[in-house]
Amino acid sequence: MKASSGKRVTVAGLFLAVLAAVGSLVIPGVATADSQPTASSQCSWNGRNVHFFVFDQFSNEYALDIPNLSRAPGTQPIIWPYNGGANQTFWLEATSADCFAFRIHTTFNGVDLCLNVNHNSLDQGAQIIQWYCDNPAPENEQFYMSLDTSSTHIVPVSTTHTNNQQCLEPANNVVAGHGIIQWHCHDITDWAELWTVV
Repeated sequence: MKASSGKRVTVAGLFLAVLAAVGSLVIPGVATADSQPTASSQCSWNGRNVHFFVFDQFSNEYALDIPNLSRAPGTQPIIWPYNGGANQTFWLEATSADCFAFRIHTTFNGVDLCLNVNHNSLDQGAQIIQWYCDNPAPENEQFYMSLDTSSTHIVPVSTTHTNNQQCLEPANNVVAGHGIIQWHCHDITDWAELWTVV
C-alpha cells in the first residue's frame, strides 16, 4: 500500500491513523505516543489461542462463540456466556511484520476456518462469518487489534480504505445469542465494540 507521498505506510501507522480518523475512538494504551503498543509486544500474541470477551452495561461477560460447535463455512459467530469450550477458543495469526493485523482462526474438530467479513462487504451491518482461510489472506479476513491493552476495537482491514471504518460488535446490543456484525466505530463509551482478549 502506498501513501500519497509515495512513502510506505506501516500497518501499525495505518491502524493508529484509523483510530484518529474516527475522531474520539481511543483504545486504552494507544491514546498517546508514549503508551502505544509496540510491534514486539503485539507479535507476542502471534500463534496464541485466545478468548474474546465483551461486556454489557451491567458488566455481564459474554464470549465470542461459534454456535452449536458448527464447522459449516458461512456460520455467523455469536456472543454467549463463557463456558471454556473449543468453540470459544480462537487462534491468532499475524498477517503483517509489525503484528497489528491478525487472522482469527477457529480450529476445533480438525477444521481450520477464519473469521471473515461476508462477501467482502463494506456495508454497515454486514455479517462476520467463519469461512475457508484463503492464502494470501484477503483484507476482509484480517483485523486490526491492539492486544496489549485492557480492551480493543477490532477493525476489519478491508474497511480502512474508506471514510466509514467499521468495528466488530454484536448486532442490536450485547445480548446472548446475538450475531457479530461490522458497524460504524464509536468511542470508548460504546461497550458493545470493546473486546477484551485473553
